[in-house]
Amino acid sequence: WHTAMTAAGRRLVVCATVLAALLAAAAAATAVDAFTAKTATGREGDVLHDFQANLQKVFDDAIATKSTELTKRERDVTQREKLFTTISTEKEVVLVVGERTFHTTAQILLEAGESYFSALLNPRFQKQQPKQQQEGSEAAEPTATFFIPRDGDSFAFVLEYLTYHDLLTTPHGGMFKKVVADAEFYDLQGLQKLLRDAPPDENSTTTPTKPFLQIRSTAAVTAGALFNWNGVKQLTETHFKHDGRQTITILKDGLYCITVRYTSQCSTHGLGAGNVDLLLNGAVVARNYHGDSAAYIRSWTLSHVAEVKAPTTVQVQYFSNYNGVADADANCITIVPV
Repeated sequence: WHTAMTAAGRRLVVCATVLAALLAAAAAATAVDAFTAKTATGREGDVLHDFQANLQKVFDDAIATKSTELTKRERDVTQREKLFTTISTEKEVVLVVGERTFHTTAQILLEAGESYFSALLNPRFQKQQPKQQQEGSEAAEPTATFFIPRDGDSFAFVLEYLTYHDLLTTPHGGMFKKVVADAEFYDLQGLQKLLRDAPPDENSTTTPTKPFLQIRSTAAVTAGALFNWNGVKQLTETHFKHDGRQTITILKDGLYCITVRYTSQCSTHGLGAGNVDLLLNGAVVARNYHGDSAAYIRSWTLSHVAEVKAPTTVQVQYFSNYNGVADADANCITIVPV
């Protein structure tokens, strides 16, 4: 409103308001005083003249008071307008954050509202004043340069938010924690809310990885028995469950690659043969044949890709006409989504 109306217009509104109130009171007072004076002395003209003089003085005093108040308000408004005009017309702002340098504009820094940057760009808080323009030279708007003792890498995310009003690149781990601290330091309420609402897997302390299962077995397996997965295991509990023995359960629908590595050994120097079956929900879906004619330990691999509907059980069964799977730490099963 104060930028739309001129100073004269604002004075006119105030004066009109004061004048209307005074004239209304004066009209009533004039009628009463004039009637009283006329009745008492008959000096109507002198009484009216004195009243008009008093009214003019009251009116002048009121106008002077209101004019002083309005002038002060206009001065304050002008100072604020000059301040924000100076800020908004800044062509370029250079920010040296830690060991990195960023080039942006005051408009981008101020679009987030009241924050660290609105104070930083306030001329009242700047010690250095622009150099005086040389005679005959064109007006050149100076480039403001500021040093901020914070981490430059995390500030890149802050500037991304200020520029696009969103985080197009999500920080992870320790960097996420730095950006959270920076959002509070720079008093950016929108960025703080954005980080609070980030999905849990995006602000974890480690970079998210694919679901994964790998379990080893050190137990020998006889012909016709299921592999007993009793060794060291790693698994993503949201996708897999292990009963501690022969059965693994896939808990999420999807396409999975299942790989089984196992060892075998023939008991004699004669010909030996056998196979390993992969069972999903008790049904054979893949089979790996192997044979050997010497009493050496061999390693074999069975790999299969399957579309599964949760829950699906996974088991591995061994068949052979010679010694079973050797007692070796090389035996393991691995399952990952494709």
